Parts: sequence; C-alpha cells; structure tokens
Amino acid sequence: MTTLKVVMRWLLAGLFVAAGVMHFVRPQFYLSAMPAYLPWHFELVYVSGVLEVMLGVLLVVPRTRRFAAWGLIALLIAVFPANVHMALNPDLFPNIRGTRPATPAGDTYNFFLASFAAQYDGQSAEGSGFTAYAYDASWLVLYGSAWSLSQEGAVTGTGIARGLRNVSNGPNVVVRPTSWNQVTSAFARGESIDVTGASGTLDYDPVTEETAGPIDLWTVAANARDFEVACTFDPVAVSALPVDCLPL
Repeated sequence: MTTLKVVMRWLLAGLFVAAGVMHFVRPQFYLSAMPAYLPWHFELVYVSGVLEVMLGVLLVVPRTRRFAAWGLIALLIAVFPANVHMALNPDLFPNIRGTRPATPAGDTYNFFLASFAAQYDGQSAEGSGFTAYAYDASWLVLYGSAWSLSQEGAVTGTGIARGLRNVSNGPNVVVRPTSWNQVTSAFARGESIDVTGASGTLDYDPVTEETAGPIDLWTVAANARDFEVACTFDPVAVSALPVDCLPL
C-alpha cells in the first residue's frame, strides 16, 4: 500500500466525519436542501450524519474498509436527490449560509497584496478569503519558534505556545520579512511585541489560545456559482448576531 493511498484514505475519512458532525452543528443547512416529497426531514438529516461519521471511521479500519467504501457509495447515491432538488430550486440558495474570515483592509494588507503579486507573476490574493490569514499564521509559528529558541534553548511545541503569549503586548511590529530582526532582538531581551498582520490585529487570547477577527456570513448567489456576503460581524464586539446575520 502506497503512502499516497493511506493519506488519501485518512483525508477522505476526515472529510466524511467532519461533514457528518456538521449535520448536528448546522442542521438547517441540510434541511434547506431536503425535497418536499421526502418525509421525516429532521430524522433523515440526523441519520445521514450518523452514517457519515460511522462510515468515515470504519474507512480507516482494515477489516471494515471495503464495507465502509460501499456504504459511502450507497449513501452518496441516497442523498443525490437532495442535491438535484437544490440545483433545480435556486430560490432556496439564500437559505444556504456559511462563514469565512472577513476580507482584510488597511495599509498592511495592501502591502501584502502588492508583495504577493510581485512574487507570483501578478496573481492577486484579494479574491481569497484565507490567503492573508495563512500568511500571518505562518509568521506566528515562526515568531513562536524564535521565542522558544531564544528563551528556552530549543524549538518545542510548548515553547512556541509560550511565544504566542508574547505577540499581543508591547511595541507594534508589522508582519513582514523586514521585521524579523526587530522581533528576534526583542525576544532575545525577553520582551513582548504587539504584531499587526496582513489580516489585521493578531491579539492572542491566553485563555482561549486563539485570535479573533471579523467574520463574513455568506449566501449562495442566484447564479449558483458565486457567493454573496450577507453581513460582517465581529464576534468579540457583539454579544449576539446582527439581525441581517440571523438564519432565514
């Protein structure tokens, strides 16, 4: 068995497990795609979610791998009418909603866009909601590693985590290659910094161990090919979703 097959099997299993879990986290998303002629909408959504999770897990177990594969094929055939129903009823598209990080703005983001285009033959990163965030996340790992190496003598997972607790207070540092010496010098002195990335401020919460920022809530456009932003909200600044962000 090749390494590629193993990786693809685990990836496929993970996708089905994640999709199955979403049947319980966001059941309205799947209910909106259910044809009216099918009974027991809620029950079918939950049963299909359980099957996706169960078969996804069994897919990586050698003794049940073949059974799980055929089971997933049968499940995909069973849910296909719901996909056809959605495709033939574009008026249901606004009921399908999802979230993504909001598109950044500001001088740091504009500098990132220009640098990206220069590096990749004029390609624009503006249409991707995740590129700037992935860029910042990579630099945060490097900053955490620099802290770990400087203060603890080795790069470890725990050391990186401690380093991430030192990027939200202190002199402001813009995330870009030319700031590296400034970052490592501050860490060598045991001092914290406050980083601003292409995706915005990167304030690390020591309690949740996360950063937070504005979120776009999107719907499917009438042409069934594009997505439209229904609203943007900041989960830190609001205690409840704005009215235009509430499910239909």
